[in-house]
Amino acid sequence: MTWSPSRPVSRTVTGLTRYLLDYVEWSCHQMWAADFAEELEGLTKTLRRVSGIEPVKVLLPVTCPTCDLRTMVREESSGWAAEYRYCPAVKLSTREYSQLVSAQAQAVSTPTEV
Repeated sequence: MTWSPSRPVSRTVTGLTRYLLDYVEWSCHQMWAADFAEELEGLTKTLRRVSGIEPVKVLLPVTCPTCDLRTMVREESSGWAAEYRYCPAVKLSTREYSQLVSAQAQAVSTPTEV
């Protein structure tokens, strides 16, 4: 199905943003939606690199489950609840991060035998 806007689209940032927001649900159901999302992610990374604006990173109070270093972060708009730059395979969903927090809290509160 070919689609075209029913009204002219303003070629400004505001106009194009409004256009995308107005048709986001329709766009999500198209075959090309995943490719489009990947292109937008790449564009965002390029814009951040060129502009020198780094995403906000929040240091998290847990250690990496792979290397045990305390360097887990939540990066603004990454889509992950926790990740670790030096262990690229470590990217945790909200559920996985909650489980890690619980496990590490329990390990700290449980006395160990000497």
